[in-house]
Amino acid sequence: MKVCIVTPKLLRSDGQGRVNYELALYLARAGHQVSLIAMVIDPALDGLENVSCLRIPPPRWLPTALLRNQYFALRSCQLLTTLAPDLDIVHLNGSLTYYPADINTSHFVHSNWLRSAYHPSRTFAAKNFGRMYAAYQWFYTQLNAEWERKAYQAASVVVAVSDFVKSSLVQDAQIIPDKIVTVLNGVDTQEFHPLEKNAENLLRKELNLASDQFVVFFAGGIRTNRKNLDLTLNALTQLDCSVHLVVAGSTVGSAYPNIAQELNIHNRVHFLGHRNDVSNLLRCADAFAFPSHYDPFSLSVLEALASGVPVITAPSVGSSVLIRSGINGFLLEHSDDLDGMITALSYLTKYPDSAAQIGMNGRRTAEAHSWLHMAKQYEEIYQTVYQEKRMNSVHKLPESRPLEQKI
Repeated sequence: MKVCIVTPKLLRSDGQGRVNYELALYLARAGHQVSLIAMVIDPALDGLENVSCLRIPPPRWLPTALLRNQYFALRSCQLLTTLAPDLDIVHLNGSLTYYPADINTSHFVHSNWLRSAYHPSRTFAAKNFGRMYAAYQWFYTQLNAEWERKAYQAASVVVAVSDFVKSSLVQDAQIIPDKIVTVLNGVDTQEFHPLEKNAENLLRKELNLASDQFVVFFAGGIRTNRKNLDLTLNALTQLDCSVHLVVAGSTVGSAYPNIAQELNIHNRVHFLGHRNDVSNLLRCADAFAFPSHYDPFSLSVLEALASGVPVITAPSVGSSVLIRSGINGFLLEHSDDLDGMITALSYLTKYPDSAAQIGMNGRRTAEAHSWLHMAKQYEEIYQTVYQEKRMNSVHKLPESRPLEQKI
């Protein structure tokens, strides 16, 4: 098949970008012709057999994401209009072009996010970034909510990356349930694996932490409070001083270093900034805390499971569906469940043998969700949609007239 994937970024270091990166690799190796349209594409994809990379970088002088996205939408639509007659499948990822898709994957539902009490248009953003920023965030989300609703309705199939997303698509975007298919994202279980016995603990070495100090890992954006670093910081104030928190995420524009100071736990919170070696660090931790207020999937939860690190997360995270509390991780009652976070971390610190077993169980869970498993599900959807398109095109052919008999 000839497949075109359209997404903002195709990068291993980006969540949505990683999903499409792995999908493109699989399709190309399976013999499909793959065209990739994105603002940024990983150079590793250039020159691969069966892969064509079509970059549409927005001009640097465009000041906001809203304007850059509109530029990409118009240019990609023009490009798709030209390419479409020679394509079997057009696969979009949300509301990023004006061209209609055969398949559209929903990684985020803006209409649902807009209703959240934690949307940046509300108190946190207004307090930390000003009312103008908060107003922009509301407008940006509202516009995307309307745009993506039309994009999903125009697609033949909408893929939800979790049941959490599927529910949001039905309730908030008014998408017919019958046209939605859930395909969970995957993980590279070779890149993310448990720390081997007698292997050097790079995280403890970098931070000069002793072996008897308990290390909680957090990864994600901390410019706003969506990922909810707040809960883990507050839990830390109630835990033994041997418990440390490591945060991987850019601190530019973040209020959290100051919050750690105000809570008087700054000597136990280590802000690493943006890191490209998360897989090497994550496996060195004793627990992974991710109580995000809103996260339609979160690859980091699956990556922590693959790393054999006990996960503590909340129902507002799409990948929490993989967690069986007390078996392969801990599921809080809600994203503000401070008592639940304290209880889970306390248990892991007191019972290291049980913590190790929970980590092993998490690893087994992750092994059932490889990138290969995910990509094959997409391939099956492509084949189904392609066959339906062929059948529909045959039915639309004009009926042939019988040849006139010779007199």
